[in-house]
Amino acid sequence: MAENSKTVVMCTSRIFDLQNHAFIKKLNESLHAAGIRLLVYALNTDIYWEEDSDMTEAFIFDLIPMWKVDALLFMDEKVKSHTVAERVIARAKHFNIPVLVADGEYDGCVSVRFDFKNGFERLVRHIIEDHHVKNPHFMAGIRNNPFSDERIEIFKRVIAENGIEYTDDMLSYGEFWAIPARKAMNEALDKGIRPDAVICANDFMAINVISVLKERGFNVPEDVLVSGFDGIDEARICEPDITTCDCNTVVLAAQTSELLIKMLAGEETEDRYYVLPELITGRSCGCNNAGIEGVRLLNIVNDQSYRYQDDMNEFYEMTMRMQMSKTPDEMASQIYGNKLSEMFCLVNTQCFERSVDYFKRELDMENMPPMCLLYDSKDPGGIRGVEGDDIMAVVEDRMGTGYPLIFNLLHYLKKPMGYVCFCFECYDISEYAKTSSISNYLSLGLGGFVNMRYQQYLFEKLEDTYKYDHLTGLYNRQGFTHALEKLKEKRADEKPPMVVIMADLDGLKYINDFFGHEDGDNAIAVCAKALKDSCPPEALCLRFGGDEMLAFICGECDPVAIVNSIADKLDAYNASSGRDYTVSASCGAYTTVLDHDSDMEDMVRRADEDMYRNKKAKKRRN
Repeated sequence: MAENSKTVVMCTSRIFDLQNHAFIKKLNESLHAAGIRLLVYALNTDIYWEEDSDMTEAFIFDLIPMWKVDALLFMDEKVKSHTVAERVIARAKHFNIPVLVADGEYDGCVSVRFDFKNGFERLVRHIIEDHHVKNPHFMAGIRNNPFSDERIEIFKRVIAENGIEYTDDMLSYGEFWAIPARKAMNEALDKGIRPDAVICANDFMAINVISVLKERGFNVPEDVLVSGFDGIDEARICEPDITTCDCNTVVLAAQTSELLIKMLAGEETEDRYYVLPELITGRSCGCNNAGIEGVRLLNIVNDQSYRYQDDMNEFYEMTMRMQMSKTPDEMASQIYGNKLSEMFCLVNTQCFERSVDYFKRELDMENMPPMCLLYDSKDPGGIRGVEGDDIMAVVEDRMGTGYPLIFNLLHYLKKPMGYVCFCFECYDISEYAKTSSISNYLSLGLGGFVNMRYQQYLFEKLEDTYKYDHLTGLYNRQGFTHALEKLKEKRADEKPPMVVIMADLDGLKYINDFFGHEDGDNAIAVCAKALKDSCPPEALCLRFGGDEMLAFICGECDPVAIVNSIADKLDAYNASSGRDYTVSASCGAYTTVLDHDSDMEDMVRRADEDMYRNKKAKKRRN
């Protein structure tokens, strides 16, 4: 992006998880030392390989400025969607960008991943061979999932090599998650299955298996050994701490940065690289472990939780203020505070087109949408437009610190609206932990504002149908009555002069009979426009009857000049219309004083009387 520098974009999720945070920190430190800069585009949730699920948040990857990127790192096991991966990788290849995939394999990409197969086999052998288990049970993941199926086959092979015959009641499916794992363990126990060890395909299931066993009266590890796999931090906090394989993200990050540096230098690389997970024994299988690391991690989690509660109140109030704002600038001004000191937001300018439902419009994500800078903690001066290279100039300005930039999508009602970029000048995990909440609350605030503003527009349009005459655009009686009452409330105490002008279209029946009602409507509309254009802008003009129009003018004015102006405008129309009839009107005027007792009917009657006098006089002249 900057001259003589290289930029790597990383696609991942949940940067606030301790493992992911450690990976980003190590990766950026290694890349920065080599003069390479890192942009992190992140989801706040996992898709969990459910390719048909809502993937709105994955639009953050479509906002990557590929034309400014030198290499792409896609974290396959973190994003958990082949559909998203293939889309992002295809776009990178379109720009001839080299792609490195972590924990996944795709055609034409270099791959670096944990050797889950050998790591898991090592763990299973520890349980079966070192602890002499004879009646094991396997808690698999999702049916027909490649990770789950591979671990099932390893389990079957290792127990066969140790003289244990496999039977179907040794296998349950916990779907890699809490509730399904609890259900599967309970069902196995209900069937009378009493294993001496439960080997789980990941740590989340192991944590919940232990919980179910305890609830059902079993002691871990005295009655049943339990193991997990993948080394999440919760496994060390669990009681007892869980035997697992530590997929050391720092080691993986070191290997990843080394490969990226080689790829950017144009050096030859192999297609596949592997990092072997480290076996971590815990008390869940009967091995000794002091648990000091688990206590440290628990303290970190608790500390984050306390801070999190305080932040939520502040973010909630900000969201409410954003949604209740009247204008985009007022809404943008609500985004402030020390929790938002290192960030900026870019938003699709189409969000602020008040008369269009943004959440139903088709968005062209193939091209960078027109954007505006909604908020910049360095320069909170209100909304301003940015596009093309100007967007990258905003990003470029934040990249000299040596720390990675973090991008989260702003989205609402399944529509992307823009993104927020966090520019932390530190690796504080508590800062990373708040990114999800900030982007979610900003999304709610911005999305709620856009939605409520459009709803208000619809309400005003609906209200107009009740207030205004559709042919002339003047007030109808209901709308006028309401407007006159508001005018009384505002001005009646001053007792200002009030002039009432009555305009009655001449010969409407003749036009309707000989030229048709469409021309009759045209004549009415022309007369109404002449009346409105001749009166001051603040005049209250209404269509009083079929061919009668009124203007109520509060304040000093010259009624004779207004009546003459109406006639002049109608003469000008007739001279240029090319129609076989002329449009003319008879007018009358009445001047009084506006006060709280002013009677509209009486004012109209007086102006009407003057109009009829003038109409009769006109007929005598003709």
